Amino acid sequence: MSESILLINTMQIEHGKLEASKESVNNSLAFVEMNGPQLMVEVYVDKENLRAYSCQVYRLLFRDYLRKHPATAKEYAQLKYRLA
Repeated sequence: MSESILLINTMQIEHGKLEASKESVNNSLAFVEMNGPQLMVEVYVDKENLRAYSCQVYRLLFRDYLRKHPATAKEYAQLKYRLA
């Protein structure tokens, strides 16, 4: 059995941008489902505190996958930058 990593990402949502953030998260999830090596991705939105939490499980091979697929690595980096 291969080992895995749990990544928890916290994202601050700007005031007045909740709906746009939801759309961005949905687009990101669609990208991950088609291209990502994650075993699991869940996103939870805390509307009251304007935060979103992404929980992702990766095989430890994720780094190697990105090294072998530079175009995907670039898209993933851009996606993370947009969500930051």
